[in-house]
Amino acid sequence: MRLLLLLLTLVLTYGCATRNIKYERNKILEKYSATYKMFLDDERIDLECVFPDKENVKHVHINKHSKEIQIIQLKPTELFAIKNFKLDSLFPNRKIDLIIIDGIPITDSLKEKLKLT
Repeated sequence: MRLLLLLLTLVLTYGCATRNIKYERNKILEKYSATYKMFLDDERIDLECVFPDKENVKHVHINKHSKEIQIIQLKPTELFAIKNFKLDSLFPNRKIDLIIIDGIPITDSLKEKLKLT
């Protein structure tokens, strides 16, 4: 009887525990963006507007109880807003109409809130 109780307790605590997942931005957005709060090194972020460097991500924790995803980086980096870049000044004879990041075309409205690491 004790063995059965121990196994039941282990199964219940394992199912409710915090777990680690591999960092795959698109899968995290598809599965968790609607219901979970996301944090990058203890700072609340909107993962749809923030593109962390994949090689700099140490691990990702998912907490089912508090509905939070914590992304921890190897070394903290500063987030740069796209709206602060003067891209047209880099190419004076051309106008930049389209920016694509990770295969996602960036619209003018998204440029205002988009941040990169």
